[in-house]
Amino acid sequence: MAGLLLVAALAGRILPGGEEMAFALYDGANPDVYRMDVSHNLRFNLTHRPGYDSNPSWSPDGSRIVFTSDRAGAVNVYVMDAIGRNDRPLVPPGSGYFHTARWSQDGQYVYLFQGAQDTQRIYSVRSDGSDFYEITEEVSAGLRRDFDVDPNSLSLSISPSGDRSAFIAFRDGQWGVYLADERRRNARLIASIGRQYNEQPIWSRDGEHVAYVARMEDGVDVYLIHTNTPTPTPQRLTHDLAIEASISWRP
Repeated sequence: MAGLLLVAALAGRILPGGEEMAFALYDGANPDVYRMDVSHNLRFNLTHRPGYDSNPSWSPDGSRIVFTSDRAGAVNVYVMDAIGRNDRPLVPPGSGYFHTARWSQDGQYVYLFQGAQDTQRIYSVRSDGSDFYEITEEVSAGLRRDFDVDPNSLSLSISPSGDRSAFIAFRDGQWGVYLADERRRNARLIASIGRQYNEQPIWSRDGEHVAYVARMEDGVDVYLIHTNTPTPTPQRLTHDLAIEASISWRP
């Protein structure tokens, strides 16, 4: 029933009064991309098919999602609309494995990343699939930081206002999610996590909430926390045997 309600709501594009996110759900060997309305605790499988679908990222206008998939054999980058339709490959077959895809601010281009640290290569492609080429030598390390793919700061996330950061760290004998200023100063613990999980916390578009993935004793799930509460209590958004990953807030 919840799935039917969400399908009906998605037909109207935006669920009233709610923040939305996309994430990957790994259920055995068949990961899929899900879309969730946080306020109503409803979620819908956007890529309901056998095989690998993961790493979603919203376009700036919230109308499209890029993701990785092996639906044509080798893993490739695809784009689909916000309700999981009109999916198509974004780069030519055989271009290699891209671990991260990020939209340009105007939504005209998608930047693709291969490798890590000194071996990282960056590509650019228009959102219609044209003009695909490597731009590694044309950009500075700043672009890697702007798109949250700097290997030295994978767990750091800056708020939309730019004056706060959220990050994962091991302090005082435990792993936790911390809130601090933009330079990681004056940090305070906002959520304890059972053990390290190498994904950065993600800010909501209004800067009021941080979503993160935590590996607790009974599984790996998505959690939400209100950053403006003096003593915040994490809200568990998913509670299942699957593994959630790659959170992306809808703009």
